[in-house]
Amino acid sequence: MAERNTITSLQRLIRIDQSTVRSIRLEDDFRQVEALPNYVLTAQGIATLERVFAGLAHQGTKAWTLTGPYGSGKSFFGLFLGRLLNGASSSRRTLATLHPALAKNIEAWLDSTSGLLTIPITGSRASLQTCLARGFEKVLQRLEAPFSTLLLQDLRAVKDSDSRLLLGWLGHFLEEIRASRAGYIGALVIFDELGKALEYAGAHPQESDIYLLQELAEFANRSGETPFAFIGILHQAFEQYAILLDTATQREWAKVQGRFEDIPFQEPPIQQMRLLARARESVELPSAIIEQITAACQLADATGWRPAMLSPDEVANLSQSVYPLHPTTFVALPYFFRRLGQNERSIFTYMTSQEPFGFQEFLAQNELGTFIRLPDLFDYLSANYQGRIYASGRARPLAEALERLANTPDLSAAETALLKTIGLLNWLSEISPLQATEERILSALRDGPQTEAELRAGLKALQKRSLIVYRRFNETYVIWQGSDVDIEERLQMAYAAQGGTFSLAEILQAYLPPRPLIARRHSYQTGTLRYFDVRYADAYNRDKVSLAPQKPASGVVLLCLPTTLAEIEQFAQWAYTLSEHENLVIGIAGRAIRLRELAQELRGLHWVRENTPELRDDPVARRELRSRLAAIESLIRSELDEALSLHQLTALASCQWVLEGQDVSSRARRGLSSLLSEICDSLYPASPRIWNELLNRRELTSQGAAARRTLIEDILTRAEQPWLGIQGFPPERSMYESLLRRGDMHRFDGERWYIAAPPANELNLQPAWQAIYDFVFAPVPEPRPLPLLYNLLTAPPFGMTQGVIPVLLAAFYKVYENEVTLYKEGTLLTAPGVADWEVLLRRPELFSMAGCRVAGLRAAVLERMARSLHVPPYVIAVTRAVIGRLKALPEYAWRTRRLPEVALNLRRAVETTRSPEHFLFVEVPEALDLPAFTEGEFDQARFDAFFERLNAALDALNNALPQLLSWARDVWLTACGLPAGEEGWENFRRQAEQLAPRVTQPALLPLLKRATDAADSHAALESVLALIANRPARMWTDADADRFAAQAQHMGKLWQEQANDDQLVTPAVPHETRQRAEVISSEVEAFLSRFNEEPEIVALALRLALKRRTRGAKL
Repeated sequence: MAERNTITSLQRLIRIDQSTVRSIRLEDDFRQVEALPNYVLTAQGIATLERVFAGLAHQGTKAWTLTGPYGSGKSFFGLFLGRLLNGASSSRRTLATLHPALAKNIEAWLDSTSGLLTIPITGSRASLQTCLARGFEKVLQRLEAPFSTLLLQDLRAVKDSDSRLLLGWLGHFLEEIRASRAGYIGALVIFDELGKALEYAGAHPQESDIYLLQELAEFANRSGETPFAFIGILHQAFEQYAILLDTATQREWAKVQGRFEDIPFQEPPIQQMRLLARARESVELPSAIIEQITAACQLADATGWRPAMLSPDEVANLSQSVYPLHPTTFVALPYFFRRLGQNERSIFTYMTSQEPFGFQEFLAQNELGTFIRLPDLFDYLSANYQGRIYASGRARPLAEALERLANTPDLSAAETALLKTIGLLNWLSEISPLQATEERILSALRDGPQTEAELRAGLKALQKRSLIVYRRFNETYVIWQGSDVDIEERLQMAYAAQGGTFSLAEILQAYLPPRPLIARRHSYQTGTLRYFDVRYADAYNRDKVSLAPQKPASGVVLLCLPTTLAEIEQFAQWAYTLSEHENLVIGIAGRAIRLRELAQELRGLHWVRENTPELRDDPVARRELRSRLAAIESLIRSELDEALSLHQLTALASCQWVLEGQDVSSRARRGLSSLLSEICDSLYPASPRIWNELLNRRELTSQGAAARRTLIEDILTRAEQPWLGIQGFPPERSMYESLLRRGDMHRFDGERWYIAAPPANELNLQPAWQAIYDFVFAPVPEPRPLPLLYNLLTAPPFGMTQGVIPVLLAAFYKVYENEVTLYKEGTLLTAPGVADWEVLLRRPELFSMAGCRVAGLRAAVLERMARSLHVPPYVIAVTRAVIGRLKALPEYAWRTRRLPEVALNLRRAVETTRSPEHFLFVEVPEALDLPAFTEGEFDQARFDAFFERLNAALDALNNALPQLLSWARDVWLTACGLPAGEEGWENFRRQAEQLAPRVTQPALLPLLKRATDAADSHAALESVLALIANRPARMWTDADADRFAAQAQHMGKLWQEQANDDQLVTPAVPHETRQRAEVISSEVEAFLSRFNEEPEIVALALRLALKRRTRGAKL
């Protein structure tokens, strides 16, 4: 009995080779020769190696991330790669046996040198700086080179400081190792477990500088003859490590990862199968078992289980190596753990652990001849992972199967096995080609405890009891969810209601609108996402479909879906006539017959959803309908991809592609995305290359918009400071580094920092800058609306994004701030502030910009006017001074028409101008009846004529009010019967002073008061004239002046009447006469003092005496 157990016990026969599941620690194992004895360089590894070598050898990307789940072989690959490029002969031999050509190219590139000095780093929960410094310290300590000690000292001094200093040290490190006798040509950092350092950075953002990674990537990508490469090994994308941070920060982390070329590193299921086959120790199986495995493989092959990339013989051999896994379980296992979010390490855990229903428990409880089948895998899943699956929200197919099993205790063994198999396949079908068709189900169970007849009877019984449902459209079984709505019956009703005639293209466009196609290579190289709209066409809608892209798409991919050979020919002939569309790619499918059938079902399912009110109260039916829609949509996408090769690496020969009337099928076979990139290269040769996803996008996030606003403020107000005064590494710092520093637009001349026009460099900013220059400095200097500039820059050949344009425009304004003016709603902004730019960012349509280059005659005119006005020789300063002086003239100078024509024209130019440039060099010369100024050579005659006429016009405007006052004064004096001129005016004031105490005309009282109380003669004149005309003279119109003569005549008459009644008014007499009169007046006053009479009596006595004395005399 003991001998029988030894022979038949699976546990004694089957053993797992523990060395195949060993994990490594890169930093410690790099120098351990035995660390790679069983490493298998897979196709994934070779493809990754090709990409890395291409970047190193051809001055391409030198910063990568390998991203894949735990245990996918990333660390082993990193160890192999580091040794290979570090000159290890064993790694070179391994590669030479698998890929001789690649091995030869790498050998030639290394050229008998020691290769790249590899710095292996295993990340820990510490800052990025700490991890990097630890890795470099270990390598330098091991090197024991003459320069090691000094480099170590310098490293310890800078490792906790500014990242700029750390990068400076890195540059010095590369120089030293290249110059040393060790023979290294550069360095390679392999940062394993980078995620741990990122987790620390997420938890301690003040201690770890995430932007250091960005700077390392840019440093690597710029390295030239002494290459520096950086490879970070991750289990998930950057932003996932920042999951506890705010959303905006997560997006920022994703942008940092954008500096790296990410290489997904996950072995395909067939590779996992091969690795799994190596995990079991070699054992000789009995021939009966081999025959049983062979028969099961043949049955699995016939029912669609065999992976397409594996031959039947290889599947049979591999299946023998993994016994007791049934061939169908063997195929399902990689998908099983991928569905769990796990990988090979979990597969090996399954193989080695003592988990319930696991591999080891099966070995312990079963004998030779039994197989681990899908129902066993279902039991393992439900026993060990049910909680995790429910937590992830992916439990529905399993939950339904478990519920049916729990609520139906009288199921037979065959029915139980069938339910578990169907439930498991339903769960796997979401990520694999393993669908629960009848033949697949039976082949997984047929050679087991139940006979085929029992299994087929079990399927019928399960259907009859409504535990499973058969879906005719894809011939699969699913666990029934319980519903009163028969979706299949409603679908037949939809077919009858809709009829059979429809446009395939319109149905697909309406219910399954295609995703845009991205020009990936071009987008990566320029940093600007370019995509093409995708539209469908068939014989029904071909002449109605729009061929123009909808902004901001770069073009259109038109997918033609013919259903007959005649239609294929018709579409081809039509496509060849469209030669004028440089961004229209037409794809003509070789077949679309099944697409029509699938589209009919898609249309029918939508009809069911829209015309079945019972669905509202039936969640099960709704779920089934959603599931069927998702399945049919997936089938249609697969069919489209097969017919048109939209997302495949190469195009099928049956699909024809046409561009500009030419067949480009051969170019499209390299991949449609590659063809679109070629088109974009042609469309946007002047596109800037800005690698910053926070800024270089069409619509900025709220955080990106805030950072851009801050960056523009810094450009306008802090250009003289290093880094524009930006402290630390906020989002605007990455924008600054990507655009201004990398574009060499923020420079230091040894004394100061300043913004400058971009030079010719890798960012290719010069063409766009020149376009802005040509737009702003147009031949005719006048404001030009910014939307026109935006349209120019977003269109070919520039293709800039709205995120970048305002920053470049702000830099342009800063460079030419003395020659450029900004307008808001037609009004000049004399000193645009940050608030104005904030509005510009939101509403560019409100703004215009003008510029004027000053040279030749323009420069001479500007210089002379600046000297005369005592302002700097800038257009806006001079214009502001000229207009300011003219605007300060009295209102009468702006109202009167009684001026020379040139003065009127100049005044009109000031009133209507909207642009300093246009005013100074076009409107003013034309107002003076001279041609507009250009940037041509200096012309002395035009120069002299301009200033002669300008001064005449200015004099006329300046003298308008003084001349008016002189004229009005003389009109008034004449009305008063007094002499004209300044002396006559002074005489009037003296008489007014004498007459004021005795005036008997009420209308004259305010006039006399104004004439006598004013501070000076001029003020008195303006005040008197204002009273007479009821308006200040400086505000008169020509009509006011015309009315003034009549008004003056009326008031002058009153004046004369009052003066005639009052003989005491002193006439104008010579000085000697006045002196004699003063003496007599004193004597008369002394004589009168003897009479003690009332003043009225004395005054009457004097008047009577005066009358008798001077009767007939003229006053």
